[in-house]
Amino acid sequence: MVTVYVTTNQNKKMNIPLYEQVNELEQQIWKSNNREARNEWDSYSDDLLGRNVKETWDGLYDSDLNDAIRTGQEVIDKFNL
Repeated sequence: MVTVYVTTNQNKKMNIPLYEQVNELEQQIWKSNNREARNEWDSYSDDLLGRNVKETWDGLYDSDLNDAIRTGQEVIDKFNL
């Protein structure tokens, strides 16, 4: 029997649904009060949600959620949030 150990942070990330990861990134962007970052994220999210006729992140395809996670992280990195 093989036992695999995972650090707590990695384990938490693996167990968090994709839409919740997007929500966390979105909250980090909005809490920053950086207008440029918020505008960039708002434009991206409005476009993505509008194309999918959704008002919230849950229910989107995993590929769209992964794109949102990648874009959210890019915004956070770009504006040093």
